[in-house]
Amino acid sequence: MRQGYLVVGVGRNADTLEELAGKYPGRFKYVAADLVEPSSLDHVEDVVRGLGGLNVLVNNAGFGLAKSVLGHGEEEVKALSLVNAVRPIQLVLRLVKYMSEGGVVVNVVTAGVHVLMKDFPIYGAAKSALSYASKALGDELRGGGYTWWKSTRALLRPGSSGGLELRLH
Repeated sequence: MRQGYLVVGVGRNADTLEELAGKYPGRFKYVAADLVEPSSLDHVEDVVRGLGGLNVLVNNAGFGLAKSVLGHGEEEVKALSLVNAVRPIQLVLRLVKYMSEGGVVVNVVTAGVHVLMKDFPIYGAAKSALSYASKALGDELRGGGYTWWKSTRALLRPGSSGGLELRLH
């Protein structure tokens, strides 16, 4: 944003998003939405369509619960799977049509996809699913003139350094 980019942020905490909008007037637009909800996809697409396009899509949403597999409730498994695996792919499906050639898609997974995450097994399973789908997605996007990255490290850290920080590793 400091380099003049317009950023659209999506998150559940409207207060944090509003704070960022105030810190970067005219450079930060946001959608306050919970990606568990199907309507969140419509809201994000509406904003991108209204802006006339998209250059970079970073899917960095995620959360985990420190529970055994059997300790999770069915709704927890559903929410973890949606936010960590399903919604990032759905956002790519919906938003890639708004990207020009040379656009960039980044799906953030975790280094934990390479090991058994005993304390966060459903989170690990969902991020592993995103990692697997992202490998195939990368080939498809490169064939369409886009750039694709899969990162095992967080790229966007809400609240770090007093704001939203982008780090490419």
